[in-house]
Amino acid sequence: MKKNTLLMLCFAFVLGLSTFAFAGCNNVPPGGTTDGGGASSGGNTGGGSTGGGNTGGGSTEQPVAPELKNMSYYFSGVKAEYFKNEIRNENNSLVTFNDLLDRQIDVLAQDLIYRLTYVYGYGETDHNRNNTSLELKNVDNQNFILNGNKAIVNYENLIANTTYKENQLTEVNLNNVEDFQQSLLITNYNNNILLRKTSFSLTGAIEGDNMLLYELDGAKTLVKNASANWLMISTPSNYETYYTNNKDTIKLGIAQILANNKTSSNYDELLSSINNLGYNDNQKEEIINYIY
Repeated sequence: MKKNTLLMLCFAFVLGLSTFAFAGCNNVPPGGTTDGGGASSGGNTGGGSTGGGNTGGGSTEQPVAPELKNMSYYFSGVKAEYFKNEIRNENNSLVTFNDLLDRQIDVLAQDLIYRLTYVYGYGETDHNRNNTSLELKNVDNQNFILNGNKAIVNYENLIANTTYKENQLTEVNLNNVEDFQQSLLITNYNNNILLRKTSFSLTGAIEGDNMLLYELDGAKTLVKNASANWLMISTPSNYETYYTNNKDTIKLGIAQILANNKTSSNYDELLSSINNLGYNDNQKEEIINYIY
């Protein structure tokens, strides 16, 4: 009985040591320290923890407080690339970014040419003001349509519909849009003065028409002065002919402005160097000067 009791006591003592050893090894990192709950195992003092009042040399470092910094601090010198393709347009069709740029430039070219030929152009036998509106179309001759609405240039918006009479506008400033629009409607005895070849006419100015006052036997009339035609000229100077002959040159000029590159004549390369749609204020001013 005593032997069995002694064996049981020895077994309990060994079991207690094993349990203590396993418990002491729990959560002990390299260096012999604990997680702050008690002293290090084995009686070592060099790796004591910060908890339990121990003063060992291996204390745990406190985390540094976060500090807000600009992204450039962490990504200095890093470059990102992106591909300008597979963009969904208003019809949910996949197109490239350059396709959108070309459409933007082509629409502007169509609009400008229609307005200029409407006022300063000449058809086969008469002016181009025949009360028609231009429907803007893409290279495949398809209408630009958004939410069922076609993109058009309405002739009614080209020249202001005003009631100004001859004696109400005595001086015309062609740099003033309102004066210019009003001057196109000056009438005398139901005749538009600026369409009368015996006085003053803007019709055919693209070709140099009505740019020279000719007098014969006391009669005066306006005749063509070929040296006064525009730099971009087409005969007849109606929209269809003018756009067909000059659209590529005008689109190139617009692309050079958007790309800030007046020397390149490669339209596709210019498009590839443009990274945004639309026109900023400086580009709008340059386009106006280009038209002049």
